[in-house]
Amino acid sequence: MKSILIIGCGKLGSSLYRALKNNPSYRVQITDQNPEAADFLNDPAEFVATLSAEMIQNTDIIFIVVPDDAIVQVVSGLKPFSLKQTIVVHTSGNTPIAILNPLEKRGALTGSLHPLQTFSSPFQPPEYWHSVFCTFSGAAQAVKEMQILCKTLRAKLIPVTARQKQTLHCAAVFAANYSVALFAAAESLLTRENLDTQLLQPLIRQVQRNFENQSAFDILSGPLQRGDAQTIKDHLQLLTQPDLQTEYDLYVALARYLLNKREFRPEQAEKIKALLSKEN
Repeated sequence: MKSILIIGCGKLGSSLYRALKNNPSYRVQITDQNPEAADFLNDPAEFVATLSAEMIQNTDIIFIVVPDDAIVQVVSGLKPFSLKQTIVVHTSGNTPIAILNPLEKRGALTGSLHPLQTFSSPFQPPEYWHSVFCTFSGAAQAVKEMQILCKTLRAKLIPVTARQKQTLHCAAVFAANYSVALFAAAESLLTRENLDTQLLQPLIRQVQRNFENQSAFDILSGPLQRGDAQTIKDHLQLLTQPDLQTEYDLYVALARYLLNKREFRPEQAEKIKALLSKEN
């Protein structure tokens, strides 16, 4: 049985804890700078109030699951302990592994395991991890343990370079975070006219299904793809209301992005570009 310590009881940390805590292959404990986090655990005894040398010595894997800006503080807190052959992994998608170098000097095998999944609330159920891709870069000796752990989660481990990891994280922000901005823009328009956002759900689901098998530009449809300048002009007119300035700017920016991509050559492209410049 491997002993795991999760540092950070936020959305991701608590969800990892929940997914592993009943697995017979692991003994899982969790800690957080906020002691009230223990109140949310089914078994408060699994909450570690204070790190000790004995406890760290008996831990096989440490996950640092805190905001990026707090990783340095956690590393500083672990430096006094002997970490010989202990696997220490942070879950940041962007922070370099080098931030864990001080722990390597204490004997740790370091790495970064980043799940390409959104955790919108704490203590997500174990099935939330199923089929999730988890990127990993770091010590070769740690790869085997991360592969076993991901198999336990029914997730998929993807070894990556540091550059690939950062690029994937940036792409994930576009796909998962900034798409929310688009949903919010659509929602703001619908609610103004007392329309239900559920009306868009079949459309959104089909776009996602299309993207599973085709490139983004192959699945693009709508007035921009058709070169329908009049419809775009009507949309811009609709968005000229003072309280829709942000939505107007977003519409124009996204249209310009697509028009400037060499993969995208709609009919009347120059006419639409001129229209966007004129309207703006």
